[in-house]
Amino acid sequence: MVKLNKNDIIKKLSENLSMFFPDFREYFMCPTCLAKLPIRDKDKISEAHIIPKIAGGTIKTLLCTDCNNFFGSNQDKWFGELIRIANSDRPSVFSTNIKEGYFIIDEHRINGYWKIDDKGNFKFYWDVKRNPPHINKLMQQKLLSHPPRLKLKVPFPVLRENHQIKVGFLTAGYLMFFAMFGYSWVLQSHLDPIRKQIRNPQEDIIRSNYIASTNILKKKPWIGFMKILKYQVPIFGFLKNFVLYPPMYKPDFYSNLGEFEQNIDISNICVVKFKDKPEYNKRLIVLMEDKVMIAPDSTKLGAEHIDVIQFMYGDNIVHTFRPVDKEDFRILQSNPLSKTISIRLRSQGESGESSRD
Repeated sequence: MVKLNKNDIIKKLSENLSMFFPDFREYFMCPTCLAKLPIRDKDKISEAHIIPKIAGGTIKTLLCTDCNNFFGSNQDKWFGELIRIANSDRPSVFSTNIKEGYFIIDEHRINGYWKIDDKGNFKFYWDVKRNPPHINKLMQQKLLSHPPRLKLKVPFPVLRENHQIKVGFLTAGYLMFFAMFGYSWVLQSHLDPIRKQIRNPQEDIIRSNYIASTNILKKKPWIGFMKILKYQVPIFGFLKNFVLYPPMYKPDFYSNLGEFEQNIDISNICVVKFKDKPEYNKRLIVLMEDKVMIAPDSTKLGAEHIDVIQFMYGDNIVHTFRPVDKEDFRILQSNPLSKTISIRLRSQGESGESSRD
């Protein structure tokens, strides 16, 4: 993606927000906590790496500073460490940079540290100053035996924080959809549980297995749509994992998900390619074939201000329809949970045919 400076992005997002809320011109809304902030308060708006910077992430978006700082100290910390391990020369939990300041020998806690030297040997150091006298005496006795026979346990905090890592995947995907579709993605009330989970990474709010794995390693993050079970859903993929999000037409998707196999056939996926420059300048309804994936709740400005874009499997062309047919728009307003939207939409200046970008 072409880099835009922070002020340009703030302006684009402010213009996008005013399309939904005309009274909030010159405002920025945080996509995760939904706080509306005057764009003149730039110190309260910060650039956020969608994939943590510590793990080499380069794609950015904007958050309020409070949310950005909070994520950095919580899910992004553990999510970033998992990515760093996965991208290391020898992917293993032993290559973690986040370590506890102790290890266990024969069921005794020993305060100290460990490392792996250049030859791949493990070295453990006990800190005499940080251990009580009886532990230091015990260690001296054990090390007198030749060779010393020790039962060693090493704690790995990155394994203990598996839930926050899952929320890290959830957060990254949510923000990638925001970077692509702007407030048309954010202003969907059925995503409130996801936002609540993102802001409370240590709690199990969603209570559903929203993340699955594949046998295919993708080192670059991506978003798109796929059919899983019997539903079309938005999806975020990265490494060997992908996150499922509830579509507009099926807001209770998680409650219907139940158990599913971890390794799922991913041959039927439509990947959405990022444009060189994020636009954030439209109000959008997004279809995957005839299913409504994304549709913002706010429809105050009328049908003529909404574009509909449609993705099709096996078709790299994005079909754009504008303006929305009034009947389709009326149906969507009265029944936003409708499973399908009929394609009777007209392109600008033409009748009966779709325009293509």
